[in-house]
Amino acid sequence: MKNTIIACDDGYFPQFFKGGKGRTILACIKTRNNSFIVRIAFKRVIIDGRETTPTIIDLVKLLKPCKVILLDGITYAGFDVADALQIHEETQIPVITVQQYPLDLERIKYSLKKHFLDWSKRYKVISKIYRNMYPLSTRWKTIEFSPYGINPKEASKLLLQTMIYSPIPEPLRIADHIASQLSRLILRKNL
Repeated sequence: MKNTIIACDDGYFPQFFKGGKGRTILACIKTRNNSFIVRIAFKRVIIDGRETTPTIIDLVKLLKPCKVILLDGITYAGFDVADALQIHEETQIPVITVQQYPLDLERIKYSLKKHFLDWSKRYKVISKIYRNMYPLSTRWKTIEFSPYGINPKEASKLLLQTMIYSPIPEPLRIADHIASQLSRLILRKNL
């Protein structure tokens, strides 16, 4: 468990799937020593739905134990949200949300209001997590992260140790690749 990380990311989907018209893969990958894949769990989720947080919790329960859960940003499967605090509380595992690019909260709020009746619930999660972000300088660029159940200093040290080829922690890079390839395969096979 000492060197194990569960990293979660969503897969590819075409634009016309937005608004609940399609599904994509949400994958959680358990790795050891940053890049050795131990187990993979995945499930299809509705684009712009409200399934990401409970799906991540279910997938993590299948894969645990682990040292920490890494999330690739706050939004998944379009404008669904991954509530890192809820995931931490329900799994009792530290969670770190990694944000590669700054968010424009006002623009996000505008888009959510325009497209979702429950925009305020989604925005509340996004703004709560984003306001808890810390900057992290890497050798490539500065990113941001939001830790839950782990102190920021320990989280930043862990993140830096997992960055091999880019400012994306290696377990997240693997999760992104697997989720994207699985979702494209399912689309091609029309499953």
